[in-house]
Amino acid sequence: MAGLLAHAPYQVNAVYGRPLLIPLLLVLAGVTIWSRTLGARYSRWGRSAVALTLAGLGLSGLGLIGDYWIGESRSVQLWRLGFLCDILGGSTALVGSTVLGVAPRGAPWWRVGLAGSIPLTAALAFVMNGYVPSFPIAGLCLVWGATFAAGLQELRGSR
Repeated sequence: MAGLLAHAPYQVNAVYGRPLLIPLLLVLAGVTIWSRTLGARYSRWGRSAVALTLAGLGLSGLGLIGDYWIGESRSVQLWRLGFLCDILGGSTALVGSTVLGVAPRGAPWWRVGLAGSIPLTAALAFVMNGYVPSFPIAGLCLVWGATFAAGLQELRGSR
């Protein structure tokens, strides 16, 4: 731990933020497949929520690259833009996922998790009590991971 404390804050944040890009890309791919599979079940609100979620995840992915991969050490302007994209993208994806949890017809097992995206992420951020700008995305990746796991369980049970 003493080794991390000897570095500048942006270097320490990069250690925590860079690996978050992997689950974010997996969730982005999963939501894309999910929306194509269940697209006929969605109302207009549901289709809008999927678009909002995908746009937010994509924007947050760009933000993670700017915030943690390019970083403050290389370009302060790109770092600031990345930070802004990360926060706006995470917030947009959270709102989209929450609306998606309320909007669809059928599949009630995953509504609860997605509808509770904002409160669950806020609770996790409170428990973590740390400053990680991308933490909403980490919480959202957990929520979507649980949603995908429940979907796989239901598919296995229906066979």
